[in-house]
Amino acid sequence: MSAIFSTIAGALTQDALGSLQSKTGLDGDQIKMVTAAAIPLLTKAMAKNAESEDGANALTSALDKDHDGSVLDDLAGFFMQDKESAGEAILNHVLGSKLNRTVSGLTKMTGIGKEKVMQIIFSLAPVVLGALGKLKKEDGLDAAGLANLLTGEKETIKEKDSDSASFFEKLIDTDKDDDDDLKDEVVSLGTSLLKKFF
Repeated sequence: MSAIFSTIAGALTQDALGSLQSKTGLDGDQIKMVTAAAIPLLTKAMAKNAESEDGANALTSALDKDHDGSVLDDLAGFFMQDKESAGEAILNHVLGSKLNRTVSGLTKMTGIGKEKVMQIIFSLAPVVLGALGKLKKEDGLDAAGLANLLTGEKETIKEKDSDSASFFEKLIDTDKDDDDDLKDEVVSLGTSLLKKFF
C-alpha cells in the first residue's frame, strides 16, 4: 500500500466513513470504492505535476502554507464541513481540463453517479494534500525530495494494480478532455481496487 493511502487509511475511521455516507447517501462499500480509486489517481496526478521543477516548487509551497496534515486529526468532523469548494479548487489546479474526464472515468470505474463521485473527490482532495504534507514534514523533504516521494508512490500504485494504474494514466496523460474513449466495462477495476486497498 502506498504511504499516502496508508496515512489516510489510518485516519479514515468508521465515524469518518459515516460522515461521508451522511453527506452523499452512499453506503460504506461505495464510499470505499470511490476512495480506493480516487486517492491513487490524485496521487498520480500530483506526481505528474511535480515532474517539473516549477511544479514541485509550487506543490511544496502549497503544502507549507495550507496542508500540514492536521486535517487527518478529525476526518469525521472535516467531512461534515462544507469544504467541497476548496477541494474543487485543488482539483481544478491539479487536473485542469482533465477534471471532467477524470470524474467520468471514476464514474465508469465504480458504477456510481457523477454527482456523488464529485462530492467524494472534492472532499478527499484536501485530505490527500494533508497526507502528503504530513509525510513531507515527518521526513523533512524539500521540493526534490517531495517529487521523489511522489515518483515512488506512483510506482507503488502500479505494482499494486497495474490495470488500474494504466487506466489512471489514460485519464490524465492523454490530450483528450472528453470521455468518448472510456468504456463502461472498467467498472471491474473499481471492485479490484476496493479489494486491494481496503
